Amino acid sequence: CDWSSDVCSSDLLVMTGGSLAGSAAVAVSNSLNWSGGTVDTTGTLTTAGPSTISATDTLNGPWANNGAADLTGGALTVGSLINAGTFNVSGGTHTLSGPTSGTGAVNIGGGTTTIGGTYNQASTAVNAGTVTFTGTPTLNSFVQTGGTANLNAGGTATDVNLGGASGTLNLGGGTLSTSNYPQTAGAVAG
Repeated sequence: CDWSSDVCSSDLLVMTGGSLAGSAAVAVSNSLNWSGGTVDTTGTLTTAGPSTISATDTLNGPWANNGAADLTGGALTVGSLINAGTFNVSGGTHTLSGPTSGTGAVNIGGGTTTIGGTYNQASTAVNAGTVTFTGTPTLNSFVQTGGTANLNAGGTATDVNLGGASGTLNLGGGTLSTSNYPQTAGAVAG
């Protein structure tokens, strides 16, 4: 790959150490396996296939996820996420610090996730673990069957469904405006 070009493409990217840095956009067409090392590009990282991430690092540039991303451990901080695929968090401590948008799904199944900035995804599910929204999210099709979701500044929701007996939705401030709120179990606090 010519790192001095505008775009670097790869079928498979395995990061276990070292550094991937520069201003070029990085496109991974098949799979990304990132368990160590540093990805510090200012260009967009685009993933089209499955991604398995257990690294402790910061991705400063935007990440365009068009496949199935699984954050299984570590502590990843992402500057901004454009998610048209599936973004699963099953372990670790992760931060989405910039805008998060897209037509895909975000699933929190474990670990601790902090989401700042603007947040607008097609669907969000919390099944276990903890997710904290520090900005004002727009929750489209928000389903919570377990775990804890913290809305520190309120937000807007078009469809909130609390269907799990062990799930808790905490309103830490602001107002949650929703047009459809079928609560069959769980708790709302705040």
